[in-house]
Amino acid sequence: MSPWFNWTTDALSDLGHPRHASAATFGAALLAAGLLYLDAVWALRPLLPKERLSEAAFLSLAFGALSLSGIGVINVSFGAPHFVVSLTYFTFVPLGMALLAAIYWTAHRRFALATIAMASAAAAFGISILTAIGYGAPFPSQAIPELIASAILAAWALLVGVLLWTGTFPRP
Repeated sequence: MSPWFNWTTDALSDLGHPRHASAATFGAALLAAGLLYLDAVWALRPLLPKERLSEAAFLSLAFGALSLSGIGVINVSFGAPHFVVSLTYFTFVPLGMALLAAIYWTAHRRFALATIAMASAAAAFGISILTAIGYGAPFPSQAIPELIASAILAAWALLVGVLLWTGTFPRP
C-alpha cells in the first residue's frame, strides 16, 4: 500500500497524508485505536482509589487516548495541529502510566515497576522523536522512534486490556 515509505527519511504520520493511498486506512486505524484505548481507560477508572492522583492518571491516559484518535483525524497535512496531537499522545500516555505506577507502587510493586519501565522507555523514545526531527539523531528519521515508542505503549495497553478482560487487574 505504501512502497514509497522510507524508514530513514519519513515519519509514520506520512502514511496518513491525504495524497497517499494509505491515508484512509492509517487514519481509521489510529482513530479506532484511540477510541478502544479510551474505552479501556474508562474501564480502569472505577478500579482506582478515589484520590487526586488517580484522577490525574485517568485524565492523562484519557487525554492521551483522545490524542491518539486525533492523530488519525488531524493528519500530517494539517501541519502544526498534527504535531500538537502527536506530541500530546507521546507525552500524556507515559505521564498517565507513571502516575498509575505511583498509585500501585506499595500494593503491587511488580505491576508498578513494569508500568514505570515501559513509561520511561516510551518517553525516552518519544523525546528521541524530537531529536530526530531537529537533529537527525540518534535516528535518521522520526519513524523509527515513533514505531518503538508506539509499540511499547501498545504492549502496555494490551497488558492492561488483558488484565481488565480477565478481571485480574490489581486493585491498589
